[in-house]
Amino acid sequence: METSKASIDATYSQMQQDGWDTSSPLQWGFFFIAKAEEDLMGIYSELVDHDYVVQNVHQDDEGDWTLFVSKTEVLAADKLARRCSAFNELAEAYGAFFDGWDVERLQADEAEQVH
Repeated sequence: METSKASIDATYSQMQQDGWDTSSPLQWGFFFIAKAEEDLMGIYSELVDHDYVVQNVHQDDEGDWTLFVSKTEVLAADKLARRCSAFNELAEAYGAFFDGWDVERLQADEAEQVH
């Protein structure tokens, strides 16, 4: 998934306008899609030492597999843009597709999601 720095900056700006503190830890989620579950596990093997947690792995009705990983951290807009670029390359190396990101607040009463 190609994600532009401009679109990420706009999302961060909207988050801040909506009262999100983007300088505090948030739960960042990242999605990968592949034809084979083994390809996704290869991707995860590259992420596990960087504190990513598997939230979900499932196969859809068309037979494609999706891996959803998350990490709780403070993530600046420019770093998210670089990470998306790196995840595109990582997914390609495993014959998979990086399908984007989302973010959630950590407090249970504010479990609002963006993106």
